[in-house]
Amino acid sequence: MKNLLITGGTSGIGKALVDSLDNVNFDIISSKEYKNEENKFYYKCNLANDSEIDNFIKLIKSKKNNYDGAVFSAGITIPDKDELDFGNWEETLKINFFSVSKILKTLNTNIRKGGSIVLVSSIGGQLGFENNPSYQISKAAIIQYTKSLSVDLAPDVRVNCVVPGYIKTNMTKKSFNENDRRKDISNRTLLNRWGEQEEVANVIRFLLSNESSYITGQILNVDGGWTSKGI
Repeated sequence: MKNLLITGGTSGIGKALVDSLDNVNFDIISSKEYKNEENKFYYKCNLANDSEIDNFIKLIKSKKNNYDGAVFSAGITIPDKDELDFGNWEETLKINFFSVSKILKTLNTNIRKGGSIVLVSSIGGQLGFENNPSYQISKAAIIQYTKSLSVDLAPDVRVNCVVPGYIKTNMTKKSFNENDRRKDISNRTLLNRWGEQEEVANVIRFLLSNESSYITGQILNVDGGWTSKGI
């Protein structure tokens, strides 16, 4: 049975991935308390808090947990309004990027040889969107970190990045529920629709598997053709 470390595994794309995998033991980092299940072990950890991350890392080291793969899908978005709020910037960057780099810097030796790491970015890290620079910067950092980490961990561990477009999750619920915005976003894709969480989870599952054994350092968009469409 394989062991997998995942952040963001209790909602959205991360949960869709957890629900789709059988014969896997999960260590799931969550911001809330959850009761452990037969193959799911939850660790309450605020990814914006350095000391909590340190405590989590120490615990994993003490338990000598090793993983066949790791997925980092936790993320937040706090759109800027009228004024720049550096507190919001700090929280966004800590959760979306710095927590990923800190955990992987320390626990990369806990990833078994032949293992696979998948980071989750966003088309917001590739394109410009209004009033949300902190989110876009954090997701752009994830894309470049993928390339850097894939070099550092080669040839023993593969590292790839999935870049979702507009997917139906709690994070995008407000936009989806606005009729005009929902249609506008659909029209910007080549498939004329929003993506499903399971469609991204399928790609992550592929990158974790041996079927992607010659793929590393790659950025794979799952955006319905958004970033390919012209006028």
